[in-house]
Amino acid sequence: IAKPSKEINNSKRIEESFILKQVLINGKLSIKEFKNSIFNLYGFTPTQATIDSCINNINFLFIRKKEKIIYLENNSFQFHKEFIDNLKNSA
Repeated sequence: IAKPSKEINNSKRIEESFILKQVLINGKLSIKEFKNSIFNLYGFTPTQATIDSCINNINFLFIRKKEKIIYLENNSFQFHKEFIDNLKNSA
């Protein structure tokens, strides 16, 4: 599996970093909490297009073969089980 720190977060956008950090810490992140946090921290509210783009970028959809890293379920970002298993196996 790819190394997200080098390929996803190249200091271009903060949204992907925020999502990854919060899902790592809390296991999931609601869209409402994501939007509120980004607004409170940075003064703007991410659009649905931005949210969709974040998921695509985190999952490497535009770079190469799509990876199963993050998905939305019940309006919350969550890691795919496959990604969690890969993290456990690489530690």
